[in-house]
Amino acid sequence: MRQTGIPSPLDEIFSAALIFAVLSGIIANISYWALDKNSVPAKTENNPISIPRVGKDPNAIGMAAARADFLRNGYQLIREGYQKYKNSAFVVQTADMERVILSNRFVNELRSLPEDVLSLRKAMSERHFGSYTTLNIIQLSHLQNDVCRHQLQQNLGSLVPVMYEEMKYAISQRLAQCDTQDWQTANVYKTVLGCVAQVTSRAFVGFPLCRDPKWLETAVGYTGDVFAVSQDLRDKHWLARPFIYMFLQSRKRLQARIQSGRSMLIPLLQERADKLPEKPQSDLLQWMTESAQGADKSPYRLSDKILFLCLASIHTSSSTAVHVLYDLCQYAEDCVPVLREEITRTIAEDGLSLASINKMKKLDSFIKESQRINHPGTLAFNRKVVKPITLSNGVRLPPGSFISMPSAEIARDPANYANPEEFQPWRFEQKRSVSPAEANKHQFASTSVDSLPFGMGKFACPGRFFAAGMIKILLIILITEYEFQFPGDQKERPANTYLDERIAPSTTQEMQFRRRLRQ
Repeated sequence: MRQTGIPSPLDEIFSAALIFAVLSGIIANISYWALDKNSVPAKTENNPISIPRVGKDPNAIGMAAARADFLRNGYQLIREGYQKYKNSAFVVQTADMERVILSNRFVNELRSLPEDVLSLRKAMSERHFGSYTTLNIIQLSHLQNDVCRHQLQQNLGSLVPVMYEEMKYAISQRLAQCDTQDWQTANVYKTVLGCVAQVTSRAFVGFPLCRDPKWLETAVGYTGDVFAVSQDLRDKHWLARPFIYMFLQSRKRLQARIQSGRSMLIPLLQERADKLPEKPQSDLLQWMTESAQGADKSPYRLSDKILFLCLASIHTSSSTAVHVLYDLCQYAEDCVPVLREEITRTIAEDGLSLASINKMKKLDSFIKESQRINHPGTLAFNRKVVKPITLSNGVRLPPGSFISMPSAEIARDPANYANPEEFQPWRFEQKRSVSPAEANKHQFASTSVDSLPFGMGKFACPGRFFAAGMIKILLIILITEYEFQFPGDQKERPANTYLDERIAPSTTQEMQFRRRLRQ
């Protein structure tokens, strides 16, 4: 028997080979990622026109300190910059990269620039380390955008009854203890997130997968896993990221989540392909399958694109709906009866359809005002400059630079909205009634130079009409079939959370729900 503690020649050879293999793998990974454009910090040319800086200068205090400052104080820094330079531009070091924050006066000259000049997809992928998180899937083709812009929007009318059915079921499952006598207390964010994920999944992947707990966990959890990897890599030197990435627990969770999604979607894609001629479904998965060309036909790529669309839609729609519910509770006495009357009357006259939902102008106005006050983030219109751009004021944006616009401050500017700090639920209904020309403006899903949460121009959010319809269906059901209130003596909505550039509703707030008596 060989003595323990004394390595044999074979052990030494094996150990040396193992070390060599590991080092070779690490070097190969570093070489690969080092050559990847998304891993290399953007190198920009010196701008001949000076742009003032707001916040900490990373050259003076170090990059880590400047990023940490924005992480804590991003909202205040953007507000400070807007108050000083709202008609021009300023530079700020954000928690991920240095950005040029532009006045919305430049929207119209930037909104229609092509992707090879000013890119939304490159900005999103690079901000969230697409080469590591798989978000670079969005740069491989326009398939996901095209299907949302065309088939999803064109079929929204036929989806409304399906979404209504699924939303009623989702709410009834999560408020199962509600009756006309007793209040059920529920966490608002978790309840809404579950309902939105289920209804989104009904439109994206169909029934019965939309009700599968494993799928819902995957669709919801994927977003958090992507952001966790991004957060873990953000403050690491770009040369060290490939090595660090291999050992991240967040990487393991993300890869497991992607594999979970693929394990459910790929068999469904194959089943759809086999039945394509005889029984086509009416959901996003089907439309993407039918529209895919070339490499997009890969079931792995289709699966990953569906997961990306879940990331883009579920959490943002949920947060918007939660904000609206908090505002409904705060202004319940004045607003809920008015909205209930509008909804009930419209459905009695026209039934429930996309057309009838679009007639509910007070509901639409309330949602848009809630979003105006509670923006999803301090910044919008996030883009990467791919080719040199010279603005109308002479400022030159070099390739590699990143731009954004201070959408939350624009929405609270007295020059754009009268009494901007005051919540006026019918503000946008009144704007739409001024003249026929204004009737189709100022809707929740509309975009304008003063309303940028959905972006603007040819690359505005293509799923915003779907999101608007889903949020309205959720509210229609809750307003007409339930009573709701804050618990105890609480009268005002909870404060928002401000972190980095995000503005988020409270995720711990509870509300009480009770079924309404049938009249």
